[in-house]
Amino acid sequence: MKWVTEVNVPKYTFDVNHRQKQVFLGSCFATHISSKFSYFGFNQVYNPFGVLFSPIACANLISSALSEKPLSEKHFVKRDDHFFSLDAHSEIFGSTTAALQKRLDDASQKLRTALLEADVLFLTLGTAFVYRYLRTGEFVANCQKVPANQFEKVLLTADEITNDLQASFDLLRQYNPKIKIVLTVSPVRHTRDGLIENQRSKAQLLLATDKLSNKETVVYFPSYEIMTDELRDYRFYESDLIHPNQIAVEYIWNILVKSFFSLETQKICDRIGKYRSFSLHKSNRNTDKQNLKAEEIKTALLLDFPFITIS
Repeated sequence: MKWVTEVNVPKYTFDVNHRQKQVFLGSCFATHISSKFSYFGFNQVYNPFGVLFSPIACANLISSALSEKPLSEKHFVKRDDHFFSLDAHSEIFGSTTAALQKRLDDASQKLRTALLEADVLFLTLGTAFVYRYLRTGEFVANCQKVPANQFEKVLLTADEITNDLQASFDLLRQYNPKIKIVLTVSPVRHTRDGLIENQRSKAQLLLATDKLSNKETVVYFPSYEIMTDELRDYRFYESDLIHPNQIAVEYIWNILVKSFFSLETQKICDRIGKYRSFSLHKSNRNTDKQNLKAEEIKTALLLDFPFITIS
């Protein structure tokens, strides 16, 4: 007897492995997946500008980083004695505009370097609702608690999302022709927009990812469908009933592993996982001996697989 409606996830035309470099951009669901990559020893960079929900924000930051174009000071705002940018997450701020510009420039350089060296870009789209800053007429990444009357809320169409992301992908390929792109739609529901509105938003994102995918260099991984169909039960959510819990993340991760990882990569992950479990285990006795054993396991791992990244 079948207990779930399974999503048909293909074996993709390219593998993801430890010898590569990965970049993760997008919504908070990208945080969960990138943290799994980090845990299992992959060389990856995650959201230098912080969490980004808007596909337009992702496209703009990719393009501005590659073009080495500074983010506009017109989008700097002051709050609580600090300066923030409407083009980045609130985790990036400065005590002065110069300090903020320095942090933004550093994030942009980090993103540029990562994209130039990356083998795979994982891009997670959060919402098709965006906010236009009325003073500049431009869409922003974060409203930074600026009064709502200074923005216009807009639901992007699939074509608008496709056009902006495609332009950034085309530019990216000029700088890094080898890069592969994995698109996902975040399964996190944006309930503040309203449940009906959230569905309309996700629909635009799903249509856009379908238009962008070419099955070879740009592919779609169905994390959204896995969460909403295979795991359609609130026991797979956090207490807020919005965010996937650890069980759900682990479930989706295991499907991603089977879809993108070779058997060799999976075996390396198994060994790293055993090391992580051992090193995190707390014992009341023989702590020094345990730490020494953990270092021995780590040394052996790095000798066998010098291309992995573990701390």
